[in-house]
Amino acid sequence: MQLRKIQILLLLACALSVAPGNAPRSFAAGPAGADGETLVGLTHIRVLPRVQATRSRVSLLDLCDPALIPEDWRQVLAAVDLGEAPEVGSRKYIQPEQLKQYLRVFLETRGLDPAKVAIDTPETIVIDRPSVTLTQDRIEAVYREYLQSHCGWPAEDLAIERVVVSGLAVVPAGDPSVEVKPVKDGMCLGNVVLTVDYSVAGEKVRSLRVAGRVSLVHGVFQARTALAKDTILQAGDLEAVRVNVGDDPNRYPAAPEEVEGKQLRRNLQPGEAIESRDLVRPLAVKRGDAVTIFYELPGFRLTAKGVVKENAAVGDRIQVINANSKRSIYCLVLDEKSVSVSP
Repeated sequence: MQLRKIQILLLLACALSVAPGNAPRSFAAGPAGADGETLVGLTHIRVLPRVQATRSRVSLLDLCDPALIPEDWRQVLAAVDLGEAPEVGSRKYIQPEQLKQYLRVFLETRGLDPAKVAIDTPETIVIDRPSVTLTQDRIEAVYREYLQSHCGWPAEDLAIERVVVSGLAVVPAGDPSVEVKPVKDGMCLGNVVLTVDYSVAGEKVRSLRVAGRVSLVHGVFQARTALAKDTILQAGDLEAVRVNVGDDPNRYPAAPEEVEGKQLRRNLQPGEAIESRDLVRPLAVKRGDAVTIFYELPGFRLTAKGVVKENAAVGDRIQVINANSKRSIYCLVLDEKSVSVSP
């Protein structure tokens, strides 16, 4: 009966009114505390005139000055759920006399004489849930930091621009923690969308969709002077520069050995960047060229004359006609005059 009585009183005592001009609200009834052994040592409860709610729900402890509450009683009061906190950026009011009456009944159910516990209530009790607006710069910093530390490229090689935030960037006041959901399929270049979750006091309070354009800046080679098609590139023909290569890091060769000694497939103007597709390995042999075929085994080496059947560069595997047997065999191009065949 006592528990039922306190629940009914809670409905009455914790009836709330909101700021003038808004419709009234009320807390839902919460538990009056778990049954168990009687606690002692509580002699004074001071209800705070203004409470800042940091979570989505309000407990009885939130309304009291914790300095006057013994530790074991804090746990009891914290377990009494008074209902939902105000919406972010708004407030609710509690009637002081009704709350005092509720506290007296609550203490009695816990085995205390309410007359022996001083209960101080202010003239007004206000529960605020102040808000903070997350600035574009603050959200963008989270976006940038995540990409720079998770994309596998040096931070200075990432160009991040046109960052757009979708969602209401307002959270309860406090020290928000941030969790960024991983990039889908590990995609870090191009149009990259991240979900950023904000939590306050251990509760998730906001989820924002943040999108931006991410491209790669790294070293490429450009022509020092005008270069004609079929030119075999030498170190002196090239100049290394850093440019924005977009979202395709393989579009441009980045190492000197990827460029030097290669043959151009098109004309290049001074200052024009060299793309991987602009290069081919120069031909070492052409169809119909005469070559020496080397056949090697441990301890001896055989040679034969042959004729190549196709154009090829050093390192290519091609068909060669043995001049004596007239048979076609596959050989590896060594240079302009030599090929080798494995046993």
